[in-house]
Amino acid sequence: RCGEPAKLFVILSTLIRCFDISIYCKSRQPDTEILPNPYYTHDNGPICPIPQNMADIIYKRDIFLKKIIEDSGSCEESLRLLRFLIWENPDVTSIALNEIITSLSMYHTYDFRAHLDVLYTMLTTEDSWQEVRLLYALKGISMTPAPNSPTTTNSGYESAPQSLFDMFLKSKSTYHKKAYHCIKTLVQLFSNCPKAHQILKTDADIKQRWSQAVRWLHEQLERSYNNIQSNYPYYPSQGPITSNDMSQGYFIERTQSARSLLDKAVELYPE
Repeated sequence: RCGEPAKLFVILSTLIRCFDISIYCKSRQPDTEILPNPYYTHDNGPICPIPQNMADIIYKRDIFLKKIIEDSGSCEESLRLLRFLIWENPDVTSIALNEIITSLSMYHTYDFRAHLDVLYTMLTTEDSWQEVRLLYALKGISMTPAPNSPTTTNSGYESAPQSLFDMFLKSKSTYHKKAYHCIKTLVQLFSNCPKAHQILKTDADIKQRWSQAVRWLHEQLERSYNNIQSNYPYYPSQGPITSNDMSQGYFIERTQSARSLLDKAVELYPE
């Protein structure tokens, strides 16, 4: 009955972010107060506790959270609401991470990139659970539900989450563009997120996997595509291509932006 559902969702998001949801939050450090949520509608905080019937819809029904995630790739207001709900909430975070990473395996390049951006936004949310999110995405380490926290739905969890590096390894032999976008997201993450960069510098496994990814990207940008036998069609560029985000085909376009990405990836490699 609403002709413009996007506007309706803006109203809904604004309304939800007016309410105090701290009862559903928990700090990673025991006996420590939760960090203040910066995504409330009003700068001075919530106006009142969230009504129980609304909380039940948000926290006990997967369908609501999945709808937010689905829209977050194209709607800034959905992304803002997602950050609001995952803040200091390991249960919602686990559901959201699992949903996004599981869905990424089914997306083609355009939707894949959009949902990688959603994942990046989650990983750069700076609450006490940020490092746990990063380890989930970089190493596939499952999040442990917070003890004594109010119950939220957790259906759909993966016992062994797929990491960004796992996605890269799978994609590099099936769809080069998706592997490229995995590397692009990792470059953004390691460049802009201090905690992620620290993990890269100190974790031997991540160092090795990053080295392999950078080497692969270098090889793809240097190789010749003439007479390559493949089950996938290769479509040469139709005129100037400015980004691998815009072009079609199996192989990576050897654009200036791709070479700049390689340069950044090399710079990030730990000595």
